[in-house]
Amino acid sequence: MPRLFFLLNKVDYLTDDEAAAATAFLRRVLAEQAGLPADIPIYPVSARRGLFASESGDPEGWRESGCADVADRLLRFLAEEKQQVLEASVRRRATGLADEVLLALRLSLRALAMPIEELEEKSARFDAALAEADQQRRYAKDMLVGEQKRMAELVEAHAGTLRERNRAVLTGVAEAALEGGGSESDAIEAMATTVAVEFPQELEATAAMLDRELEERLHVHHENATRLIGSVRASAAELFEVPYHVPGTEHRFEHRSRAWWVRRDFSMSPLIPIPTEVMERAMPRALRERRVRERLGRQAENLVRANVENLRWSMMQDLDAAFRSFASELDEGLADAIRATHGAIGAAVAERRRHEEESSGLTAEREQEIAMLEAAVARIGKRNDRRTAPLP
Repeated sequence: MPRLFFLLNKVDYLTDDEAAAATAFLRRVLAEQAGLPADIPIYPVSARRGLFASESGDPEGWRESGCADVADRLLRFLAEEKQQVLEASVRRRATGLADEVLLALRLSLRALAMPIEELEEKSARFDAALAEADQQRRYAKDMLVGEQKRMAELVEAHAGTLRERNRAVLTGVAEAALEGGGSESDAIEAMATTVAVEFPQELEATAAMLDRELEERLHVHHENATRLIGSVRASAAELFEVPYHVPGTEHRFEHRSRAWWVRRDFSMSPLIPIPTEVMERAMPRALRERRVRERLGRQAENLVRANVENLRWSMMQDLDAAFRSFASELDEGLADAIRATHGAIGAAVAERRRHEEESSGLTAEREQEIAMLEAAVARIGKRNDRRTAPLP
């Protein structure tokens, strides 16, 4: 991306020295692992304090939270650089498309200039290269199936860990409420509060971790797919001795929001309108307490199952959509590369066989098209060379 900046959240839990050390560590990791500049903007913030200051109309608290600097940064970006970033993105896409069209035109031009015997021989060799690429595509899709299965197993494992840990947490909360003299209703309310306060943070952290893992694994497959698709065009360029630069591509992974949590379990409401307390009043105390704990245990189990299942289901949907989309993009990308290269070569072969004596006119037409497109790419390149100073 032309402009990147990073937020370091929850600095309200750190001292000034600790926040400075954390910022320096993040900056070093970004430089070493992501290859980003050492002066990449990093904003230490406290989103919690910023939200409170915004809601209470506290400008000083808003500034101290670090959110004011982020807001200013975004406003300057929108005011000064939004159009530039959009234009840069369009130019990159236009250049990539132009390179692909240029390759097809150059292949056609080169094929038209070859003796028909040499052209047919090179076309046959390229067909063999395409068959190998298709075999590699099948291997890649098989690897995707295995990767999806491994990711699904990872999701299941983390879901099981969450169930065990949060079941123990809710059971402990309910027991503490009872031991403190509270009623069954108090224990249920305590569990609902725990779900509302603690579950979103923990489950979202787990979801974010699984999202990152999925993104990292897909990134590896994306690089392999990019090389495979690029190899088709590169093979054609090498075989027919025409210039071609394999462009880089960007891999984007869409993270989904999971903002729903089940706070209470209503499936255990009595079917008869007699309060449980009235029905159990005549029972011995030990029996009453045991029945209360059993109901609370089932409440805890149902709450944990409902919330963790929401997360598990969402992640499984993400996995299915991500891998299905990736496999489709691989097929389409390879098919596009084959159509552009094999189509140009095949059309030239057919044209030579039909009208070998009239190919000079088509050659001149291709040369004119290439010159026009090269001039357009050069103009785009000049605009790309216009550098603007980055925002502070």
